[in-house]
Formats: sequence, C-alpha cells, structure tokens
Amino acid sequence: MKYPVLSQSHFRALSLFHAVKSAWVYVCFIALSVISVSAHALYPTVVYQENFQGFTFSSSTTANISNEPLRFAGKGQTEVTISTCQQLKPQMPSEIADYEYSRYFRAVTTCAAIEKLAEAKPAVTRPMGQLLDMNWLESLPAKAIPYPKTDHINNALTIAHQLKFKQVKLSASNNYELITEHDRIYLTPLARADFTHDGNEDILLQTEWYPQDAFGKYVDLLIISKAHEKAMPVITWRLVKPDLTKQEQI
Repeated sequence: MKYPVLSQSHFRALSLFHAVKSAWVYVCFIALSVISVSAHALYPTVVYQENFQGFTFSSSTTANISNEPLRFAGKGQTEVTISTCQQLKPQMPSEIADYEYSRYFRAVTTCAAIEKLAEAKPAVTRPMGQLLDMNWLESLPAKAIPYPKTDHINNALTIAHQLKFKQVKLSASNNYELITEHDRIYLTPLARADFTHDGNEDILLQTEWYPQDAFGKYVDLLIISKAHEKAMPVITWRLVKPDLTKQEQI
C-alpha cells in the first residue's frame, strides 16, 4: 500500500492547523476555568471588630491570646485570674464575686465570638447584600433584641414592627444605637462569613440591652442568616438560648 507523499507546503499547512487547533483548545480550557471559578467565587471573611475586649484576634489566625490575664475579684479578699478562653465556663464560678458577672459574661461572649470566627468559612453567595444599612437593621427579627424573656415577642415580627425608635445612631465603629422610650439597645456586627457552612454568608452580631428605667444589662451573640436575597433574616444560632429565660442581670 502506497501512502500519499506530502509536499513541503502541505506539511507546513498541516502543522499550522494542528498548532492552531491546540491553541484554540488551550484558550477554551482557560475560558472555561475562569467561568467555573467565577461561578464559585468566594467571599472572604470580613472582620469588623478585631480588638475584642481583653483579647486579640486576627482574621489570618485562629489563635486567641489574652492581652493580659483577666483578673476578677473573688469572695473573701481573693482574686481569680483567667488567661485563656478554655478557662471560661458559661456559668460563672462560685468563687468569683457576684458583682463581677458583667465583666465575666462579656469575656464569655468574646470567646464565643472568637470560636465562631475560627470556624468560619468563605461564603459562596451573599444573600444579605453588600451594605448593612437601616433597611437591613429594620428587617432583623424582633427576637434579636437581648430581652431576658422573649416569650411575648412574635416570631414573625421584625425590629421595625416591634420597636418604636426615638432615635437611631450609627457610630464610626459600625455600632447601631437604638433608643426607645424605655431602653437603649446596641447592635454591633462583628463579622460576616459562612458561619453555618451552607455556602451563604451570615452575620455575627453582638446585641446589648440597657433598660433606662431599671437596673440591669443584658448581652447576647447571634448568627443572622438568609436563605436567599428575597428571604427575611433569621436567627440560626445564639449564645443565650431562648429557653434560658433566666439570664442574670449584668
């Protein structure tokens, strides 16, 4: 069997064809790779508050180190020193003086926030949108407010429907101050990331409540989530469980 003899010009044309074909395949591969990466683009963790009270946290590390040991007044002229989050328990040890509960529970809240940040992942989608503005604030569920007893609050209500704001302030540190007839409430977004590991970006929110006509302070830590852009925000995790209605005044 005789094979056709290619002339030099035919050989050059064939080589050029294969070169162009290989280049086109490579370009298509790169284009598909870019499209694939774009379709699964990740939103990195955004930390609004990096200097937590008494502790240092950086979004580039999972370490949590106390700036200096926390010292609490103990009962009977003693002192209790705490250096790590592992030493902090949800219930304050009996050897610490009762009036130190405020400082103690704030440290517990800080450590819980650091733990959530350490476990967070980059998000694939951002249902909350780019801005955490007044529209976002007013759409939060009413139960986000850290009342010691929340049974009387309707699950379907938003903060805007539950509260009548006399004044709303936004500080430079991204802290919302809500003033009502009887209360002063602070809502502080700490970070945004995928805290629930479902691909959607969530908000880690610290809430504080100071009644103006009574003694007491309350603090809580929440994860606010949305299933999609048109869904209402919901509470998917909180430090003070709803069934634990007896939170001590701090």
